[in-house]
Amino acid sequence: MLARSLFCFPPNRFIFPDINRHRFLSDAGGPFGLIIPKISAQASLPLQTALLFIALMLLLFLLSSGSARAKIKLFVARNFYARKYDYAHEWRRLMGTLSGENDPTSPLESRIIRACAEILEIPGGALWVIEYDRPRLQATWNYKSRHAISDAYDPSHFLDEDGAPLCLYGSRLKASPFARDDGAWVVVPLPHNQSIIGFLTLSKPRTKNRIDWEDEELVLLVARQCASFLAEAKAVASLEQTRQFARFNRQYAFVAHDIKNIISQLSVMLKNFDRHANNPEFQRDMHETIANSVGRLQKLILRLSQLEEGGGSAEEPENIAVHGLLRETVAQYGKNHPATLCIHVSPRAEDIQVRVPKERFSASIGHLLSNALEASGEAGNVTLSLDLVGPNAIIDISDDGPGMTLDFIRDKLFAPFQSTKTSGFGVGAFQCREFAREQGGDLEVVSSPGSGTTMRLVLPALS
Repeated sequence: MLARSLFCFPPNRFIFPDINRHRFLSDAGGPFGLIIPKISAQASLPLQTALLFIALMLLLFLLSSGSARAKIKLFVARNFYARKYDYAHEWRRLMGTLSGENDPTSPLESRIIRACAEILEIPGGALWVIEYDRPRLQATWNYKSRHAISDAYDPSHFLDEDGAPLCLYGSRLKASPFARDDGAWVVVPLPHNQSIIGFLTLSKPRTKNRIDWEDEELVLLVARQCASFLAEAKAVASLEQTRQFARFNRQYAFVAHDIKNIISQLSVMLKNFDRHANNPEFQRDMHETIANSVGRLQKLILRLSQLEEGGGSAEEPENIAVHGLLRETVAQYGKNHPATLCIHVSPRAEDIQVRVPKERFSASIGHLLSNALEASGEAGNVTLSLDLVGPNAIIDISDDGPGMTLDFIRDKLFAPFQSTKTSGFGVGAFQCREFAREQGGDLEVVSSPGSGTTMRLVLPALS
């Protein structure tokens, strides 16, 4: 009867508010008219505003509280889904965290901790990397490790009977040496290429939780991906370190080669000292040679101190008059050597200039000239010529020595660290060619057995 009477009321006696007249129509009578208070629209507005404010504050609390979000997520996952995780979402979040989309300045190690911790709604953790069979702490995120675990580490703790990796939590964690760290709630291995390259110790989650097979499966999958990122970063760092050592060793070989040339120049002067010691001209040459050698050695030290990573010398290029520099070099090397040394300059190349680092240019010419003098012997002839062909300055250094075979030029002449000389380093020709190519030119060789050798240095000329 109550139901019937409810639905049989005429419209003007219905108990709900009449929006048009802004009042309740319960005053018309009926079984409900006696129990419904009369509430005006003006009185209900503050109540509605208060309820809306409370709802907004509750929503803000839920959005800002990690613990509240974790509890809601756990409740929904356990009661409304067959599986806890949206795997596409988790994988996108993982890639975003590892690639540093939201925090590009954060180190990779910290991003790895966050990537694994966020899956279980864990607020902090620490990353350990295995180096020389001992774990080394690499990074922490909202976590303080309270006990050293290096001495007790054993990779077998992370493997089951079949050798598959597993996480340490609950009874597994209590039975392991990691139980000494009372801040650890779960320990996650980082498997890579059939080995454990590190592990994560993660703190307690924001809300009371337990790890099941799905949690462990996803965390291990994420840990394997993180381990590959970590191994790649380690390989890149190792490769860069190897390159740095290679650059240093190569630069050291070049410096040693320059020192060898200085020693050879001083040796020639010392060889002639007994015969010409009383000659005032020889004394002046000796003084100039020693001063020049000291200056070159000082510049070598400066080059080493200013050596930039990935580059050669820090010396800046400058405009150089090629004719003048060639004459200086010929005068320096020819005065103490018995071989005949002459220079020829084409009329169109007398005022030619190139823009190169002066010290390296001078050292390259000196090396090529020294090799030519050595190949020609004491009774030989060496010719240095300068010409302008198109946009390039052509510097030919020719000797009448024994020459070289095509196989030797192709396979050995420019091969670094290979030398036919007992006191050589095998980097002189390589160094000269690298210098020419860095300036936009090249070093060419014209030679055959029995016909001497011409080393042709090609450099872009200033117009």
